[in-house]
Amino acid sequence: TRSLCDWSSDVCSSDLDRGLVWNLDRAWNRYVRYPSLARRVASRAGFFHVVDHSYAHLALSLPAERVGVYVHDLIPFEPILNPALPRPVWHPWVFGRVWAGLRRARVVFCSTRSVWDRLAGMGIWPADRVIHAPYGVCDEFRAAGPRETGNYLLHVGSCVARKRVEDLLRVFAGVRKQVPDARLIQAGGTFTKGQRALVKSLGDRKSTRLNS
Repeated sequence: TRSLCDWSSDVCSSDLDRGLVWNLDRAWNRYVRYPSLARRVASRAGFFHVVDHSYAHLALSLPAERVGVYVHDLIPFEPILNPALPRPVWHPWVFGRVWAGLRRARVVFCSTRSVWDRLAGMGIWPADRVIHAPYGVCDEFRAAGPRETGNYLLHVGSCVARKRVEDLLRVFAGVRKQVPDARLIQAGGTFTKGQRALVKSLGDRKSTRLNS
């Protein structure tokens, strides 16, 4: 049985160069084709788990009483939750439907207590439908073989500006003062020229490893 995530990989794949055309193609797939696919498969499962809040708009195309959405953070919705924040002109068009889908979900899951506190405090969902579900470790990562030992900090994600990697590097430099043998392992992204220069200026080149 294929999950919606499997179909997502097929639907959203593109060989176009990243840029305006690539992003238009991505938007078309995410906000038009993918919801259409969700409607077509709505009768094939008893429950739908939307594994990332940025796809919460799919709850508008699925039976709401059978949809759960995993909320990793509320950053995309801050301009909606706090009207005092600046809001780009495109934000309501993109995230308005995503927020509407999230509000419609029967259950929301989150990884941290801080996100749970905010979600439960909104009064949109009953508290027993806001589920604290910390990240787990898949069996394939438990296989025998070389393992990291000692004190280390693992950062998984891209190195784009909104990830605030520079803040991570500065915080890690502070951690090193308290834990001299600590190492930073970055997986999933590539440091920019500026980020590499910051690593060098902080004197953490030997303690920082990039697994991209």
